[in-house]
Amino acid sequence: MRKIILILAFTGFVFQSFSQDCVFYCPIKEGTKTEVKHYNAKDKIESTDKQTILSKTTIGNNVAITVKSESYDDKDKLVGSRDLKFECKNGVFFFDMKNLIDPATMSAYKDMEVKLTATNLDMPSALTVGKTLANGNVQMAVSSQGMNIMTMTVNITNRKVDANEKITTPAGTFDCFKISYDVETKMMFKVQTKAIDWVAKEVGVVRSENYDSKGKLVGYNVLTSIK
Repeated sequence: MRKIILILAFTGFVFQSFSQDCVFYCPIKEGTKTEVKHYNAKDKIESTDKQTILSKTTIGNNVAITVKSESYDDKDKLVGSRDLKFECKNGVFFFDMKNLIDPATMSAYKDMEVKLTATNLDMPSALTVGKTLANGNVQMAVSSQGMNIMTMTVNITNRKVDANEKITTPAGTFDCFKISYDVETKMMFKVQTKAIDWVAKEVGVVRSENYDSKGKLVGYNVLTSIK
């Protein structure tokens, strides 16, 4: 569950003002590097994510970008790396919900049949306070010789732009949209959590906070560097 929340936090890094039709809330210039540190509720560093914009492709009003994402543990040891792809079509950015599935999870079932289905999240170019955003979900079904082994579903619901707020982190001070949403994960049992992201144009997620079903803070993420 924690890994899913961390990846959700990263999604904010894939938005920036690139053209009149496609607005992204992240640096889209090739070679730009960002760093996000993840803390638990007691302010202890749990991990770090580093992203690099590898490439961008523009065809008409459509923009596709490729991002290299690296994950490090609390001792700054590399524990995983993969490339993520994102698209903006006709002024609407789409996040592939399949990106929420950790590669380590997939590798655990490499000798089995894995089926992924998803309804992708979108992010309109024009964000306004009070705007409700569409839901998204992803389901991973694992089977072996026709027998179901495991099914995991992640639902993202109740997405809403709550406010405009100014946020300061080690990377600077940013004017942000505050976006809240609910996360429901179902596997052997159901887990309900809530998340809040503060996202800035041409930057991405500046800060995010994750809460359990009782509203208790369980962790937060902070943008520490962008260059």
